[in-house]
Amino acid sequence: MVNQNKTRKIKAGPLLEPALVTVPNAARFLGQGKSTIYELMGLGEIEAVKAGARTLLKVPSLKRYAASLPPAKIKPPPVRKRKLAAVADAGNAR
Repeated sequence: MVNQNKTRKIKAGPLLEPALVTVPNAARFLGQGKSTIYELMGLGEIEAVKAGARTLLKVPSLKRYAASLPPAKIKPPPVRKRKLAAVADAGNAR
């Protein structure tokens, strides 16, 4: 008798987004430190729940907090003027 290994194909469904994340994962999600996450929890900026001894944060509240941050105002870099001597030397090298 021949033993045939049959593999099952698992259908990939839509990826599920977690409803709750741990403090370290929330810190990574927001690009902040864990201390900042605890501070935001204390200020009521993000929502946390307890599951036994674990503190978990609600992902929608993390997204709301991230969306409430002001846009970054970044100045474009200054335009550098080329040194005339370097340009002249490059032209003479031909």
